[in-house]
Amino acid sequence: TSSTHDHGISHTEVIVDSKTMTSSAPSSGFRGFADFAKHTDFATASGSTTAAATLAAARRKGQGQDKQQRQQEDQPKKKGEQPLLRPSPIYTGNDVRLTVLFRKIGQKRDPITKVRALEELTCVVYPRLPSSSAPPSGNGGSDNGIGESFTRPEKIAALSHLLYLHETKLGYDNNSSVRAASYAALTAARVHVPKAWISLLLGSGGSGEDASDDDNGQENHSAMAVGMAWGASRGDPAAEVARNAAAFINELVTASTAKKDGESDNDNYAASSPPTARTPGRTVQMAICHYSKIVLGCKRPSMLQEVINPTSLTLAGAGSNSNSGGAVNNGSNKGKKKKADANSAAAAAAAVAASTMSESEREEMEERYERVILSVLVGLGWLLECQHDEATSSLSVMKTFPEAVSIVRLMTSTRGSFRRGTYTLVGQMCQFAPSLIVGGKDDIDNGSSVSSSSMSCSLKPLIPNLLTSEKDPSNFVSLLEMILSYLSAFQAGGVGGAWKELDPVAFTKSLCKALRRGCCGANAAVWGPIILPIVASLPGRKSEDEEEEGKGKDEEKEKEPLPLLVVSSLWEGRKSAASTTDTIAIVCAVAECATYLLLRRPRPNRNPVIFTESHWKACGQLFLNALGWYLVEAPEGGGSYGPMVVAGDGLCKTLSRDLHKLDFASLSSSSTEEENDDTRGITVVKSWLWGEEGLQHTLSLEQRNSDEQESTVRNWGTLLKRLPATSSESHLIPACKMLFHSIMDNLLPERKNKTCTDDEGGLLLSILQFCGVENIFSITQELGESGVSMSASIERFCVNDLLRWILVHAASTSSSTSTAVTTDFELFKLCMQAIPSSTRQKQIWETVLQELIKSYCDYTTLAVGLRTLVGVVGSGKADLVKCEALDTFCIDTADQVMAAYRRKHDILGHHADDELDEEEDSPVKHRGDLSLFLKTCVGISKDCRSGGGILVVSTSVIRHWINLCCGRSSVVAGTKLEDSLILEDESGVNILLKTLLDLVSSVHHSNIISHDETVKLVYESWLEGGKTWDLCAVKFFDSTGTSNALREQVISIASSSLYDDIHSEPPADDHALLELICQAWAKRAARLIRIHPAKSCLASIGLSSIELWDKAAVPLEGGNNESEFLFLCFMYLLHEIDSDTHRRDLLFNNLGTELFVHIQTCISKSCAPHLESFQSRTVRNRQLMETLGGRDALLAQSLLEDCCKYNVDFLHELMKDKMPGNGTLMKQALTSLSFLLSHLFPSAWHIQDSSSDKDNIRDDDVIAADVKKGDSLWYEKGEQRERVKATIMKIHADDFPNLYFTVKEEGSNRERQTVASRLKRNPKSDDSREELFPVVVDADQRERVGRCILDRLIKPFISELRFDDDDADTRAKNEVSAESMNILISQCGLVSVGIGSVRYDTFKTVSSIERDLCDALSTSEPSLAKCIPLLRCLSLAMGCGIYTAPSQNNVSVVKMDSCRSISKLLDLYENVSWLGAQRTDPMESFHSSVLMWLVAAASAIKDGETFRRVSAMMHSLSDILLLHDSRNLAINSLHVMKAMGSLQVASEHCMDYSSVDSDDEKNVLSKLTDCFVNTSLDGSSGLWIEAFSSLLQQNYKKSPVMLLPATNSFSNELCDCLFDPVKRWCAFQLLHLFAKDSQPLQSCDDVIIPSETEQQLSVWKETMDEEESIELEEDVSVAASWLPGRMMSLLQNIGSGSPSTRSNPDPQVQLMGNLLAWVASLDILDVAGSVDMRNRSHISSFIQKTNALGCIVNLALDEADLDVSRSENIFACIDLDCKEDFLIQKVATLAVFRTVESLPTLVKTWYNDDCPRFLRQKLGVFVENIVAPATLQRELVRIKDATSFGEMTVSGSCVSREIIATYQQDECQLSVMIRMPSTFPLRNVEVDCQKTMGIAEKRWRRWSLQIMLMLNNQDGSVLDALLLWKQNVDKEFDGVEPCPVCYSVLCIKTHRMPNLECKTCHNRFHTSCLMKWFQSSGKSQCVICQQPWSGTKV
Repeated sequence: TSSTHDHGISHTEVIVDSKTMTSSAPSSGFRGFADFAKHTDFATASGSTTAAATLAAARRKGQGQDKQQRQQEDQPKKKGEQPLLRPSPIYTGNDVRLTVLFRKIGQKRDPITKVRALEELTCVVYPRLPSSSAPPSGNGGSDNGIGESFTRPEKIAALSHLLYLHETKLGYDNNSSVRAASYAALTAARVHVPKAWISLLLGSGGSGEDASDDDNGQENHSAMAVGMAWGASRGDPAAEVARNAAAFINELVTASTAKKDGESDNDNYAASSPPTARTPGRTVQMAICHYSKIVLGCKRPSMLQEVINPTSLTLAGAGSNSNSGGAVNNGSNKGKKKKADANSAAAAAAAVAASTMSESEREEMEERYERVILSVLVGLGWLLECQHDEATSSLSVMKTFPEAVSIVRLMTSTRGSFRRGTYTLVGQMCQFAPSLIVGGKDDIDNGSSVSSSSMSCSLKPLIPNLLTSEKDPSNFVSLLEMILSYLSAFQAGGVGGAWKELDPVAFTKSLCKALRRGCCGANAAVWGPIILPIVASLPGRKSEDEEEEGKGKDEEKEKEPLPLLVVSSLWEGRKSAASTTDTIAIVCAVAECATYLLLRRPRPNRNPVIFTESHWKACGQLFLNALGWYLVEAPEGGGSYGPMVVAGDGLCKTLSRDLHKLDFASLSSSSTEEENDDTRGITVVKSWLWGEEGLQHTLSLEQRNSDEQESTVRNWGTLLKRLPATSSESHLIPACKMLFHSIMDNLLPERKNKTCTDDEGGLLLSILQFCGVENIFSITQELGESGVSMSASIERFCVNDLLRWILVHAASTSSSTSTAVTTDFELFKLCMQAIPSSTRQKQIWETVLQELIKSYCDYTTLAVGLRTLVGVVGSGKADLVKCEALDTFCIDTADQVMAAYRRKHDILGHHADDELDEEEDSPVKHRGDLSLFLKTCVGISKDCRSGGGILVVSTSVIRHWINLCCGRSSVVAGTKLEDSLILEDESGVNILLKTLLDLVSSVHHSNIISHDETVKLVYESWLEGGKTWDLCAVKFFDSTGTSNALREQVISIASSSLYDDIHSEPPADDHALLELICQAWAKRAARLIRIHPAKSCLASIGLSSIELWDKAAVPLEGGNNESEFLFLCFMYLLHEIDSDTHRRDLLFNNLGTELFVHIQTCISKSCAPHLESFQSRTVRNRQLMETLGGRDALLAQSLLEDCCKYNVDFLHELMKDKMPGNGTLMKQALTSLSFLLSHLFPSAWHIQDSSSDKDNIRDDDVIAADVKKGDSLWYEKGEQRERVKATIMKIHADDFPNLYFTVKEEGSNRERQTVASRLKRNPKSDDSREELFPVVVDADQRERVGRCILDRLIKPFISELRFDDDDADTRAKNEVSAESMNILISQCGLVSVGIGSVRYDTFKTVSSIERDLCDALSTSEPSLAKCIPLLRCLSLAMGCGIYTAPSQNNVSVVKMDSCRSISKLLDLYENVSWLGAQRTDPMESFHSSVLMWLVAAASAIKDGETFRRVSAMMHSLSDILLLHDSRNLAINSLHVMKAMGSLQVASEHCMDYSSVDSDDEKNVLSKLTDCFVNTSLDGSSGLWIEAFSSLLQQNYKKSPVMLLPATNSFSNELCDCLFDPVKRWCAFQLLHLFAKDSQPLQSCDDVIIPSETEQQLSVWKETMDEEESIELEEDVSVAASWLPGRMMSLLQNIGSGSPSTRSNPDPQVQLMGNLLAWVASLDILDVAGSVDMRNRSHISSFIQKTNALGCIVNLALDEADLDVSRSENIFACIDLDCKEDFLIQKVATLAVFRTVESLPTLVKTWYNDDCPRFLRQKLGVFVENIVAPATLQRELVRIKDATSFGEMTVSGSCVSREIIATYQQDECQLSVMIRMPSTFPLRNVEVDCQKTMGIAEKRWRRWSLQIMLMLNNQDGSVLDALLLWKQNVDKEFDGVEPCPVCYSVLCIKTHRMPNLECKTCHNRFHTSCLMKWFQSSGKSQCVICQQPWSGTKV
């Protein structure tokens, strides 16, 4: 290899031996890459950079190769020397993968491709070595498993080419990721080929320490890479590049110093990175300087571009001059000229190349140029920091350091970043290498390229010019730092060494100019501190020659010292500062400089500084100016913390420090010994500085406005606080005294309140603290009563001024009140300290305190005053604060506070009248923090400064406080519960009690309150609860130091209180008061439980007594609330317990399950035996169970079974007991047992019938009754139950109701018979359903409980049943035993079988009862009284539960045949004579018992004939029982409804019976509806309404025709029921069904108009003519035939706004009723319109006449929610399956929807005329999104279902919103398109008939108008409009002329033909159209001929 050099940059080429290449090259004669490049496009400038470089090298080969080879051959080779490696422009290896990678790296422009290729190269060729791997031993051989696919020569070849690419491309790439990846790849190669890596980068010697200094010696050919990396490691803007470059440099520095340290390359290849500050070797230093010199020599970006990638022209020029390098180095003129020519050629070539660049390329070149230059500057500075001065003295480094001209050029560059970087570099040269600036004796002889003399000479005139010319604010800091470093570099030259080189006058002039400009807005906080050392270094005067030249000018100004000039200019520069923060920094610098000059002593080795007295005063004035600026113009912090506040705080610190220094210097200079020798400026001007013209003038407030005065006061106060303590001789005291009295003088005449501001008060306090009270006030000695001298001025100040200030500040509501008051009392404190007499101190304090109390001073002020005074006087002088006035005030305050507390927390107003007469005098008028005041009085305030605090009130005050707080503790026993009821102190407002409790717990004052008083206080806190208890009292029970006596005593008193309360009589007839009492009791009980040692002890609160619960379960004759009282107390208590576990522990850890059963019994309801359902009876039971954690929690602890067994035993004892009155308790215990068993066994045991209970059938199962012939199902085949697809071929009903089927398997002709249980809906079983229907595994448990019930409750008493006994307890025992059988059958289940089993005994028992019943009914005259108990017991046993959960399957479970008893009853009711007697004198109890038996036994009826007989019997029973004069109408009707529902369910499985055909059932439903509308029901009739709604739903869904007779008969009454909250749901559903009936309510011929409507009709007709009256009568008549009379009257009332006559005055109920009636009327309108389109017009006309629409829409919009989504079902609120009551918001939204949908024309009129503006947009959106799409969809459905179109075809689309009708008439094809707007009906529809063929335009336009009139003006539907259009077309084609008014043959409203003919023109008109014409025109003339009307009817 051979190399040439151009401008010091190494360009390399590879010389391939022709023989070697011939042997390895292909037969084509390839002679290397250079020969290849000559014959390709790469030879052009636009080709590859690598190819261009190679081609240039090939051209140089012919010119210099021979000479170089001869020189190399002549040089003797060293022993063992290896060939020198060079970076290669091409990849010389043979690996294909690397060839592809290098092509991507070197030729691709995409940075992502380059980065990925570099990362792949690093990972593949140079992977990271394991920490334990040994390094390779040499440059040959394999890699020992590291990158084993690449040999070491391949890696070296790759490194050589990579380094070349890095030097020419990658290292300069504008993409930071490319640069970073390149450095990472080079660094990774270090450990793989260490010797080749060192040789390539450092040359053959590695470290290069033994290299010759001769220029002809071997130079470092990779200076580019080394210098580039050094600069990038510190100066690259990308952090990733800097990090990777630093790693590369660390490796390089390690390698360059390894030889010196005696290490081998293999010893440190994997060593950790050395510190970056490690000094690099000389080779690296020279490479850095060499690279920096070349780069800094590039004056333009194009020159740097040529250095990086030379063009062919530049390379050719470089090649021609490459042989003259020695001449250049030797300094010959000829060589210099050739080099200049070469540079000129390169510059010309660069200019040509730059001119051909695009804009983006030029921008990239500029960016690269700036980045490289700045990185070089930073790198040089870092090199100097690493080397210090001794390294730069090296001859080699000095020779290669960049030239001064390059540095100076950059310093004067137009680029601000270049100047800034150069300033920093020169400053580093001055700091770390001053010899480069100052120079040594051998600097020029050594041949340094940066001559110190040349650099110094360059900087001498440049620095002043730079100060003047620099305009970039960001550069001034670097410039001033450079100047300061430059001045410091001459320290070794002695005094004034720098100023021998630099003209001080010119420098000062330039500096002053820059400072006056504020350094062009630079950050003064950074450059400001630099000014002081510059000022300190300036000489004091000009030279003598300069003084001579300055004669003739103003001598005073010319002789002004230079430092003073600089400081003055600096002060003027504050006006040019960019921000307030900069201004503050400048002022701070002025203060520092002025202070320095005043305090500086002259040095003997420096020129004397000539300062006259005027100069010193000017200097002092500068300091005062800075102080004055701070006082007046410094910004206020305002609580924020930002740069401005920080700067202001720094200025304050500086001024306070300088003031202290000046004051100290003034004091020290006063001594006679030093006064004559001290020549400092402060000594000269101290009297002026501190006198009236100096500081006092600066602090004067007289010449300043109010804002300036406030600022001065505030800032001087802040400054004084920072000043350290000084002596009484301080020069600041006179100025402070003057300011103090100036403020005091300004208060009296100018301000109304005559008080100081917060800032003024703070300043006065600071002045007194700094100067002392005695130095501020004039002390006048007066003799007091005690003979002690007093200061009158201080006393007057305290009593007059300070007292007034305290009152005014305390009355203020601002947030700074506390601070102002504290300041006032601090002033008072200092003044009190200055008064020597303690007696006089106390007199003054009492005077001030009394005045504060009289003026109602707030508590916070008093507390602040007490804390301030107590904190000063200490415990030794506490008597000063204690006084009788304070005690009296504390007692009065406590009385008022506790009275107010009692009144506020008294629920019932027991204290409402207390002290009302003294309301004007006694209320608490003081404001502020009362708690702080009270705690301060007893010395427990947290802010108290003296240790544990001082008690400032007497003990009698504390005793009075205790008596006030503990008033409830002495309540007399036996008072009512509500008498002591107060609200709990949730927020802890009983401040007095809190204070006393805190005092008890205080360590310092615990002995003040006795033990008994402590017990009373804690008990009182327990009563009140809230925060006071939680925060202050609970700690007495948690603390280990608390005595057990206190705990036991409080618990005992509290437990007794709770016990007495729970055994007291609760209030009657006031549930709200009862709730409050129970809540209060529960909270107290919970508090006691938490502090009780046994955390779960009900005995301590009185709830563990079983007798208490049993007593409360039985109501007394007068009625009481004991059961509810106990339940509420217990439930509220449980809710106070934090978890379910703790609640169960509280209950079951006392008396186990026994107490729980008695509680369950007590809270079960036994009243209203038939009108209460089991669910309503057990509401409280379920609440208790859920509170305890539910079934699972009790089941997990095996508690439920024990509870059930004890319940059975308890019930058994009650049934055995002969004590009267046990009947109620037995029934409640029975309800409790059924409830507990429902949780123990939530699912029944018995096997479900295949068609009985659909609720428990899985989704996969098939219901037999639902199967139809042809269904495709899945059949479970064989024992394995494999599912195969099958088809139902036949249904067999010969064993009805047990159906079975013939199925045919798919793919087979085989048929087989199966049952429903073998048929499934899905191909696979759903195992997840097993979790929902688990297999019952509790058979043993069921058997145990069932046997217990049978043995304890049934067998012992069933044989003793006496059915003829009238005793109530006996009847109750009978029914309890019977219902126990229901529990046994339906809940426990009949598990066992066989003789002696529970099933056997149960069957025997019920069969015996039925047999007795049949025997009793078989007599000729049966005894009904004997049958009643048999029927009731049998019914109850078979599931007709009253106190137990009802069941409908007991008959089928027991397999009892009830047909015999039913047959006997049917025979009885078919006896006409007996039935007639019962109708006359019925025994209602017997008939109701029969109905109960029918409820239980209905499922046993199978044949249709029996059902018909039972239906007839039901009809008879309803006639007997459902009489309006019956006292038991509600109960009787409930029995009828239950029986009716059971019979209808049972009849569904009977194939030869249908309820629809039964008139008996319709009659029964009508009678029940009559009961519904006429029976008064309240909220307690839940079971009745539930039964009626269930019956309604059942018939509505399956056979609604059954209810039509009832709805037609009671439509008016149903309208009234809409206004009853209990009935309105059922009433609306019945009216909704009534509206669906297509038959009118009345015949049109016999219509009876309601009287109210008749009267209103007469009023309407008064203003109408005859034709209009007839039309209106027709409208009302049609409306009356469809609408109920009450509904018509309701619409009239709504429209007229008449007051409602309903009984319920609730406006919400009234509104709901109106909305429901309106929706029902719209339903009727739609049905009537579908029957005959004329009905819609008539009814809508009636509605329009009533004005109801506008009123109802306005009411609905007030409640409606129009922001509903399209997916929401708007009709869901009235759906039959929605069992919840109506919601006003949902119903109102539905009413708006239905109104817009059904009455579009009326809605449009209301919208345009009366709709409020704020609702227009919202309603429009609702119509567009919700109503219009639904309306169009409904119209399309109606059109699709219509059958009256005939030959007309109609189609439509919801997307296009268009409906097209085509009608063929004769030879004409008529077509009409109706376009529905998106906001219809708010916008009119559009009709287009243009596609009609063969019809005149006039005619089809008339048809369009007809349809638009129908849709837009007549509330018609699209279907109606199309049918009317068809009829009109038919009439016109028949020759009938249309009406000239409406252009229609048929009247749109009445569908009549024109019937009035004009006698003049013979045109015919509709009557209604002609009347409207007359009315609108105001004249009676013919429309056509305009003649007076004279027509006839035709």
